[in-house]
Amino acid sequence: MHYRKEVVRRYLADIELQKPTQIDVLQAMWMISKTWNKVTERTITNCFKKSGFKCEDEDNDVPLAELVKIWQATSANEEEDSTSIQLTDFEFVSFDDDLAVCGELTDDDIVTSVLPVCKGEEEESEEEENEIEERELTINDARRALNVMKSVFLQKNVLSEGIVTSINELDCALDFIAITTSKQTTIYDFFSV
Repeated sequence: MHYRKEVVRRYLADIELQKPTQIDVLQAMWMISKTWNKVTERTITNCFKKSGFKCEDEDNDVPLAELVKIWQATSANEEEDSTSIQLTDFEFVSFDDDLAVCGELTDDDIVTSVLPVCKGEEEESEEEENEIEERELTINDARRALNVMKSVFLQKNVLSEGIVTSINELDCALDFIAITTSKQTTIYDFFSV
């Protein structure tokens, strides 16, 4: 649910910017990481309860020795039962074996990634930095900066759990700012009068 909400939020932001939405595997992984942190322990427990698993409350914890005895008794009964379910009987175990998880770079992409930056391009980037200081920064500017940070950590191969958590917290903070400061558009905003 949280992931779908994030995808819808992304689609709406792209509609406002009047650009097509394209979510690649890496962006999807960042979105999954961000939304997984929103899932609470209580939600997981409720999912197991709804699925028919018996979930004990923390007050009714079964000692480990008893759990081992229950497991051994259950395992002994399953060995006698010839109709026990095998893990390989389920198709969902390997449903995504043929899923493409990476893309191929074109020759142009490879060449541009290894070419040094020209001096003229450096001057242009300095001019762009000066322009950013002169104008009011937006949420989209902050999101672009956060995406640059993600790319830097990925390229330098220093992406740790703490960094991912911090980036996700910044992303959630930007969502909160966007929600609290946004003004709902009206139908008149889409037509020139």
